[in-house]
Amino acid sequence: MKLYLAVAVLLLALATQSEAQAPEEPTPAGPDSIGDKFSQFGDTVAVLGQDIATKTQDAFQRAQDSEFVVKTKTWFSDQLEKMKAKLSEIGQ
Repeated sequence: MKLYLAVAVLLLALATQSEAQAPEEPTPAGPDSIGDKFSQFGDTVAVLGQDIATKTQDAFQRAQDSEFVVKTKTWFSDQLEKMKAKLSEIGQ
């Protein structure tokens, strides 16, 4: 996720720098200019990164809350307690 955002910011910085260093030439107005395309691309990548982050976070939350994971955690906890009890019996 951070890589997408870093690339978008880098492209926006390069577009801004190139516009600042360009000689005073008439640029075409409208959505066809390079700066506008980079800006739209940066916005699209940022939205894509946020969407992927949200979906990933939701998937991890669903995985943590699933019945299988909860039962497995409970089973391991029970087995650990049984093993501790047996080890304490052997040690006495």
